[in-house]
Amino acid sequence: MRLMLQITGIVFFSASLAVVANSFRKDRLPLVDPFNTQSECESETNTAPSVSVARALKQEKGGSVIFVDVRPHKDFSQAHIQGAVNLPYSFLEPFSENALDQLRKMNTVIVYDLKGAGAIGRRAAGEMKAEGVKGAVYLEGGLLAWIEAGGSHVGEGTPQDGITPETDSKRP
Repeated sequence: MRLMLQITGIVFFSASLAVVANSFRKDRLPLVDPFNTQSECESETNTAPSVSVARALKQEKGGSVIFVDVRPHKDFSQAHIQGAVNLPYSFLEPFSENALDQLRKMNTVIVYDLKGAGAIGRRAAGEMKAEGVKGAVYLEGGLLAWIEAGGSHVGEGTPQDGITPETDSKRP
């Protein structure tokens, strides 16, 4: 027990001395290296193809497409593409197997986020593609470009946790 107290004391003293010494340096060393959530690593999830808004508008009229909004539920409820389903994306939590099974049945799955510039939609589409959703693509420019191009959208919606038959019937 006494040895453990001595080791703990030495570690505490050493750490305190290091913090004090670091505070006197001109080029201080960071004590904590923040986790960069925007970091990109080489993987299949970064390789999903994109689709332009003009092409997505044509595909929507054909009816053989489903839109997946990967933004948080709160953002989805404020505005989303009409008929879209909401599957919030987090690189820490994979998509549910049930949702992936439903998406694998679709010919074209257009994944989008707000601007299309933050790579969230691209990553989500890439992850879907890596999980066997062959028709997964991401929407260039995201929701804002869709609305700007005159695409049908809903201003206040109800977040949907999965893919249901009702979502297809909501399209014009």
